[in-house]
Amino acid sequence: MASPITLTQQPIRVTATGYQPIFLATDVGMFDLLDMELGVTGLEGTSPTVTVELWTGMQAQTDDGYVQLYAWSNVSTVNTYLKSGAINSGILRYVRWKVTTLGGTGSPAATFFIRGMGRSYT
Repeated sequence: MASPITLTQQPIRVTATGYQPIFLATDVGMFDLLDMELGVTGLEGTSPTVTVELWTGMQAQTDDGYVQLYAWSNVSTVNTYLKSGAINSGILRYVRWKVTTLGGTGSPAATFFIRGMGRSYT
């Protein structure tokens, strides 16, 4: 069975690196496989790039214990939609995003969304 997953309810704009707030982590414990998509709808600054990663963990109270699940590296083109492929191992109960690189000069910023499908074998 497949169900839609939305990690960002709307495109969000970030001006610094960091995690999605912990209280917004999405419970994906019922899924065996994730197909995710990153949509970069805006990049600001001179020669901007952004790296967005998916992180997974077992709890939604602290950042402790979260590990990287997938990464979209050095995206430098606006209106880019990148699929993750089937993520079928390493998925823990919660998933959230993390911006690890926000490159460029002149106040770099990125606007993006993350959505996808969660699939289970039952």
